[in-house]
Amino acid sequence: SILDEFNVELTGLEFNNKWELFKAPKNVQKVIETQNEVLNKLKEQMLKSMELEQEEFDETLENLNSMIGGFGAFDNVDKYMEYASNVDNIDSKLTESEDLARMYNQREFLVGKEVRDYTKLAQMKKDFQPYLNLWRTIRTWHESHSNWLSCDWEKLDANELEQTFETCQKNI
Repeated sequence: SILDEFNVELTGLEFNNKWELFKAPKNVQKVIETQNEVLNKLKEQMLKSMELEQEEFDETLENLNSMIGGFGAFDNVDKYMEYASNVDNIDSKLTESEDLARMYNQREFLVGKEVRDYTKLAQMKKDFQPYLNLWRTIRTWHESHSNWLSCDWEKLDANELEQTFETCQKNI
């Protein structure tokens, strides 16, 4: 080394620092190995947590599917507000479920797991669409109809009335 060539005497502290410098790469390697172990444990915990979340999500999808299947029994037009509220609730849950499915697929891809197939969610949304259209249209029609009958003749907006009528007719 250069210091040895010039016969430089090192103090005890400098001598210890020199040897600490020589073993620094091994210390860095130990820190890297320790942190890799910690990261692997965290990854395992995250994978377990993700698996539990997805199991709960699968149960949620099954519940939504059974709720959608039960809409065929809703045939009392007098309960249109209750039914329309239910379809709004289920529609928001389906949209939320689509977002969760995308998030789970992204997580699986990031950790190198096989990405789950959530095409049944798209099919559920497709199967639910007629009920959604029906009960929302009935609610729109009843609300608009009662407004048309109770409103002054001069205050009726013909364009709005025509648009509501055509939209309802098209949806049904």
